[in-house]
Amino acid sequence: MEKLNSVHELYKLPSTPEEQVKVLSTILDIPLHLSRGYESASVDAMCATILYRHLGRADRMAAMRVIRATGNPVLSERLAQRAFDTIINPQWHIWSLTNDELKKDLAFHKKFDDIAAKIGFSASAIGAKDLAKAALNQKRLGKKGWSTIVIWATVYFNSSELSKAQGELKNRTSLNEGSKYH
Repeated sequence: MEKLNSVHELYKLPSTPEEQVKVLSTILDIPLHLSRGYESASVDAMCATILYRHLGRADRMAAMRVIRATGNPVLSERLAQRAFDTIINPQWHIWSLTNDELKKDLAFHKKFDDIAAKIGFSASAIGAKDLAKAALNQKRLGKKGWSTIVIWATVYFNSSELSKAQGELKNRTSLNEGSKYH
């Protein structure tokens, strides 16, 4: 599949398959040892996984053949599951987002983080410690206490999503160039 080259452009992958596998394994959160001995097939399969959501029906079938041809059934299964996950919910795997989707996601989480900071909520460990102390000091947690916990948890979740989006932004060295698929 010639479309796999767009992933090489998107992440500016190194020249050797061994180094490419290291980068792609980190992006896809796949244990590196699963690719040992199958580096070339693994690189193509990982690229097919990243592109899967953006492909048409015929290309998805071709991509799945590439994913299933890694030589390691455990690796193939993990990559296939990640590919299917992106169809269900692209947010589960931020690497499946297009550049525009990633930019919008980042803008949303930054705006949410700014608003939370303005009203005095932060996702810091100190904030969690203070919240836990307040909850322990009260024998019973009332509506106010539960509301505070829900708000803090939401701010914390947003903060972790913001970190994920910023990490993906760093991974994508060609964000402004884009590719046909991203």
